Amino acid sequence: MKRVFNKELQSGLHLSLNDKRLRRLCTESNIGQNDKDAIIQIFRFLFDNSKTNVDTKSIRQPGNFDLYFDNALNTKGILFKDFTPVLQKPWNEIETHVQQWISEGKEGYLIDLLHDMNAFESRDRFERITYIWITLVNHRIRTDHLLEGWIRSISENRESINRFYGVDKTFFERIFQPNPNPFFYDTYPIRILLRKYIDDKNDFFFPLSKDELQQIALSRLRNYIGSRSQFDVRVFNNFYYNIWQDKDDHDRVIILDEANRLAKEYIEKYPEDYLRFTIRSKYTPHLDEHYVFEPFTKQYFGSWEEFKSFLAKTVAKTSEFSEMVRYFEAFEKANYDGFQSVSIPQWIEMDSNGNSSMKYFKDQTYEEFVQKMKELRR
Repeated sequence: MKRVFNKELQSGLHLSLNDKRLRRLCTESNIGQNDKDAIIQIFRFLFDNSKTNVDTKSIRQPGNFDLYFDNALNTKGILFKDFTPVLQKPWNEIETHVQQWISEGKEGYLIDLLHDMNAFESRDRFERITYIWITLVNHRIRTDHLLEGWIRSISENRESINRFYGVDKTFFERIFQPNPNPFFYDTYPIRILLRKYIDDKNDFFFPLSKDELQQIALSRLRNYIGSRSQFDVRVFNNFYYNIWQDKDDHDRVIILDEANRLAKEYIEKYPEDYLRFTIRSKYTPHLDEHYVFEPFTKQYFGSWEEFKSFLAKTVAKTSEFSEMVRYFEAFEKANYDGFQSVSIPQWIEMDSNGNSSMKYFKDQTYEEFVQKMKELRR
């Protein structure tokens, strides 16, 4: 059978039909003329050489050919015939299957299935598929790609969303806040939505308004701060950075004033721990001994001058940060663009690939954070 096909370069490397060889094969196989004509018509349809944009799952893709003709699809992936019945089950059973597929490394197959399904067939299907997207995002699987696709599908299916929910926003409020059902563990998805509201303005639709999303993000920042008994960088990484208000004329992010106030209060509570968090490499991976002070520092304090006063006050109590004064002075002279230091600041370290990390906070991992978020669902 494989001799019947050629490989050709069109919009990529695809399979094309060798009509003469297919006819010869049908003759050698003693296939009757009527059947032969039908077979040739089917294969011409499957391998239409006029198509330049070939779907990734098409039989014309050489990598898929063996899977189709050797009946090998169900040895590695997830088939529609296996997935569709699962989607009809209660969520706790669906989640068990999803977690199992992820543990087997099959999330790519799952994502392909979800992209091909009509999530807007009914409200129930939309919510179950949304829960699966949330589960994938909470595992940090292709996060930006998944969120962009999910958000775009909602914006493009406004009529269906309005038909399903009308003015009821409960489902959308719930998926962004801790509850027994799947919810986004950090507020990064809210950042993506706020960015859409800021960048796309009138061309974007989501059931929750910009202000409603900001208030949810603020509430979660406030609650997470309240749950901390020691300094935790995830206050910033998973909550504060995501509360966008707007962008300035230089396309730099402006964080909501109330988020800055909460962050400043938190910093004042743990000044020394915060300072250990504030220097990082200017470039990733690290390049030419360039460093910066944490970019949002100016927003927390209102000005670099206020931060300088905070630093001087902390140094007066703790000599550990005396060298940081010299770093900040160099940073200040460079108009807050960065500073150079041959020696690595003592609060960060480099790995063999030139990537820097804050060595004081290695125990505050995303995995640990996920475990705490899971406990909130119980």
